[in-house]
Amino acid sequence: MLRRLFWLGLLGGAGFAGYSAWRRGAEAPSGLAPEWPPFEPRPAAEPAPAAEPAPAAMAVLGVLGVTALVLWLAARAIRRTEINYGAE
Repeated sequence: MLRRLFWLGLLGGAGFAGYSAWRRGAEAPSGLAPEWPPFEPRPAAEPAPAAEPAPAAMAVLGVLGVTALVLWLAARAIRRTEINYGAE
């Protein structure tokens, strides 16, 4: 399994390197530097006003609520799990 992942990563990296080199050669003729950025600059928009963060107590209650929900779901899944140690 680990060997397959190694080969997959190696071949994927080699393919990406080949593709990058191919695209780099096709983008600009030799001697001309590519223009950066390749798009027209847009006028800067005003940033949106920052929203008020939630109060700390509400954030803590939210984290505890999500934790309790995940634990409850895990407990239900474990209770439904049936382990049979008998003959097959």
